[in-house]
Amino acid sequence: MVRRADAALVIVDLSTDDCFEQADLLLKGMEARRVRLVGEPFDDNPANPVVERAAILVGNKLDAPEAEERFLLLRENYGERLPTVAVSAKERVGLDELKRLIFQQLRIIRVYSKPPGKPPTLDRPFVLKRGATVLDFAEEVHREFPEKLRYARVWGSAEFPGQPVSKDYVLQDGDIVELHVS
Repeated sequence: MVRRADAALVIVDLSTDDCFEQADLLLKGMEARRVRLVGEPFDDNPANPVVERAAILVGNKLDAPEAEERFLLLRENYGERLPTVAVSAKERVGLDELKRLIFQQLRIIRVYSKPPGKPPTLDRPFVLKRGATVLDFAEEVHREFPEKLRYARVWGSAEFPGQPVSKDYVLQDGDIVELHVS
């Protein structure tokens, strides 16, 4: 399953000294199955015998005695290979940082639609791959829009609010896009 996943979480228990062995066992176990877990995959070709998948090393139970010291050692050993975060599900610590890292590792953006002359729809974003263009967004909105697209206006990453942009304009997370079709 991990071979086809967009990202993976490697979760270890910071309440025990075994957390180092847990991390090592999980990472080596994946490599034995020809999956290399890394912070930023360079080779995303599924035809390769060893696939790289984005991953985050999560140290859980940060609220346990000596957990912070264990986490610092984990980060020292694995931090160059994987983004690391310590959390306590019980105390609800570190979960916002974990969410941010997951979003980052998935390499996606949220783009909001704005019908012409109406306010933007901010409660239901379109989720696109990072690097998506206005044309990619138009296709997500409606399959006929790419052919009928005359121009688009963007709020957010554009130089000024509501700036008209070309079809190949690369969208950023949080952009609001108004499509004008014929």
